[in-house]
Amino acid sequence: MAVHKPLRKGPAWSLHTGSPFRENPADGSGWMMPRSACLRDYDRSGTMDSTPEFQSSPQRGLTFLNRQAKLTIRLSTRSLYEGEKERPMTKKLSAIALMGALWLALASMSAQAQVQVRSQTFFFNGTCTGTDQVFTRPFNPTITATVIGGDIQIFQNPTGGVNYAFAGLAGSTNIIIWDGPQQTHVTSFPGFAGFVSGGTNFLGFGFPVTAASNVVFDLSCATGPWQAFLTLWFVS
Repeated sequence: MAVHKPLRKGPAWSLHTGSPFRENPADGSGWMMPRSACLRDYDRSGTMDSTPEFQSSPQRGLTFLNRQAKLTIRLSTRSLYEGEKERPMTKKLSAIALMGALWLALASMSAQAQVQVRSQTFFFNGTCTGTDQVFTRPFNPTITATVIGGDIQIFQNPTGGVNYAFAGLAGSTNIIIWDGPQQTHVTSFPGFAGFVSGGTNFLGFGFPVTAASNVVFDLSCATGPWQAFLTLWFVS
């Protein structure tokens, strides 16, 4: 039976690049393990405990390597577990960033798409004569704009109702809004306000108005008094 010499201090050996056990170079008998290769075990909290150094034994060396492999698996599993716990938070942060960018884009589009629409309302009244009654009114205050729509409300209807009523701009043959036989309320938007979306400009269209423009209202009815409101919407 070979006599093994006690372990003596040797060079540091890497647990990852080679075995910590080698044959005693002095006489070729027994094994020696460097002091730096003593077994260290890590618990789940990350603390480190040392065990006494192994005696000179190949069997103990194999046991040491086996435990070291199990330790490596435990640490790898722990790393994967912690990585899985971090992923949900990463996903949440990504979702928040995406929603923030989306809301910013929508707010920008909303601000760009806003168009200032205004209106003026005119009052007309009279007594039916069986023929057209024509009224001319200036905008008050005067405007430089584009009329895009109108509304006629006959709130005092003459006997038998109106034959028709309509409104336009003086000096033009264009009709902005038309009220047919016996109708008391009509609304029409033949124009388009237009808007800007991103780099695309959707131009509006309608009836151009200057400071010198006048509104013309024409109504025809047979008998009785009548009263009406005319509202025009415009953009400027």
